[in-house]
Amino acid sequence: MDTTKCTALLTILEKGSLSAAADALGYTPSGISRMIDSMEEETGFTILTRSRKGVALTPEGEDMLPLIRGVARAGELYEQSAHRILGLDVGHIHIGTAYFAFYPWLGELIAGFHEQYPAISVDIQEMPSARLAQALDSGALDMAFMSRRDGSHEFRCIRKDPLLAILPPDHPYAKKKKLPAERFSEEPFIQLLPGHETDNAIYFRAHGIHPNIQFTSSDTMSGAAMVAAGLGITTSNGIIAEELGDNVVKVPVDPPALIEIGMGWPLKESLSPAAERFTAYVLAHIDECPLRD
Repeated sequence: MDTTKCTALLTILEKGSLSAAADALGYTPSGISRMIDSMEEETGFTILTRSRKGVALTPEGEDMLPLIRGVARAGELYEQSAHRILGLDVGHIHIGTAYFAFYPWLGELIAGFHEQYPAISVDIQEMPSARLAQALDSGALDMAFMSRRDGSHEFRCIRKDPLLAILPPDHPYAKKKKLPAERFSEEPFIQLLPGHETDNAIYFRAHGIHPNIQFTSSDTMSGAAMVAAGLGITTSNGIIAEELGDNVVKVPVDPPALIEIGMGWPLKESLSPAAERFTAYVLAHIDECPLRD
């Protein structure tokens, strides 16, 4: 299997269309289309469906995706290793984060790293912690700033963050020191990031709580706006709650919960040369992180 074709397919999935992938990779849309056609001829079945709504993997394509990622990563590792032998540091690093609060520090890190390794480019993506962990384990990401998750990757805790109840200002518990967890079963609950294994979901499951879900939102700020409007209550990590403004009140949950938030990266044998450089750079500067406890 041609590594270039595998990279093209992954870029199509990341960008959402053949034309966007062509722009990112420097090909024409017809050239990208021919690559996918060639892959499908080699495999003997359709890998990608294309329609006006966008692109999607077929069930057969989903089955092949881990192998396609592995081939693309092997090609990248081969190229980077060859350049390293020649004394050149080149490559591309994919970083993910679940938290806006890391962006200022990440910007400084990337700027400092770019001064030392100008030929290594960096891409940043945002997604929930559970998806970040999966992306690390599959090789789709080289580093992630997230809450701790099980998986085949390394993790370094940067801070332990309290899980907070997010309440409207006139809530009976707004001026109390904690909110009993059973209130989430009794009051209208606004579920954030439905369908994801969030820290909230892990907490509820651990304590046998079945929240009274009345509303859902994939965006924390819109969830906070619904809380402020009196539609219900929700939960959030402290690191996110700091960004929600003064229209809502943040109260620790009871039983209390501390979420380990930090940096995850692939096991050493899975690191590309470029990712190994960046990981070493970040670890050398991690004590400078303003979000540390």
